[in-house]
Amino acid sequence: MMAKSEVTELLTSHCSQLRELGLHIDDEPSALRFLAMIGVRRFDHYARYWTDPTPIKGPQPFLPHARFDDIRSLYEAERVLSDMMMGGLRRAEVGLRAQFALHFEAVSGSPRLLVPEIPEDGAPNRSPAQVRMPWPAIMNDLARSKEPHIVNRRRQAAEEEWSDRTWERFLIAETVDTLTFGTLARCIEQAYGSGISESMEEELDLPTGQLQSQVRALVYLRNRGAHLARLWNHTCTRIPELSDREVENAMRHREFAAHSVYQHLLVISVLLRQLGCVEDWLASHVEPLLQAHSLLAEGITHPFKYGH
Repeated sequence: MMAKSEVTELLTSHCSQLRELGLHIDDEPSALRFLAMIGVRRFDHYARYWTDPTPIKGPQPFLPHARFDDIRSLYEAERVLSDMMMGGLRRAEVGLRAQFALHFEAVSGSPRLLVPEIPEDGAPNRSPAQVRMPWPAIMNDLARSKEPHIVNRRRQAAEEEWSDRTWERFLIAETVDTLTFGTLARCIEQAYGSGISESMEEELDLPTGQLQSQVRALVYLRNRGAHLARLWNHTCTRIPELSDREVENAMRHREFAAHSVYQHLLVISVLLRQLGCVEDWLASHVEPLLQAHSLLAEGITHPFKYGH
């Protein structure tokens, strides 16, 4: 009970500080519950965009008419977008795993995990398909897997000291499902030149070389979503490769800047369509939410830094 009382006191004190800085709080009990739910620091990451950045020292006062409810509404809308994004990512991820396994088998001529011509960090040493793979990352993912069939093969591998025969015990389909999405992205990137990634691009009707850039964009979004990181007013570090036609079609919905989250959401939409999952995910899932929340749409399409 003592800790609960102290927690309430801490939250109440923070609300008082927000009020003193000029933030309008109409319903303090509701505000306290919201702060307890998401955390004071997370709230401040959004609230600072409603403050005056000009004071060099000391706390920045809130701008006139800044309201707690507006910040909460933005945050809640962004969480809906994040959940929607993660749902789209999961569908695209399943499709990409399946496609990589299928095209690996088609190019290599075997359903089993064949290996490179030149040994790398304990990897076996032959492959008729000349497929380069990130073997240390694959071995790490296999070592961490708790799937019973992987655990059994891993036990056999330890006995055989990861010989050629050991690697051939692993089916490519089950191995791909064991990998982290980051490792899968590296597999797709390193498989260029072997015919696997090129075959995937042909199947998905993507311009040559764009798949690796688009998958990296998905990994980036997945990491932000998994860590519950802010999407609104976030500038992405890379620009995914997209055809002019895809960009022009997306611009019919709304304009967006390079490095924006919206540009990365377009990648999800393109891949979901090419994988046969959703015809226009951006229009059917994302746009209704952005149309209902203009402030969210602004930060997703044209992110700006605090103080600008």
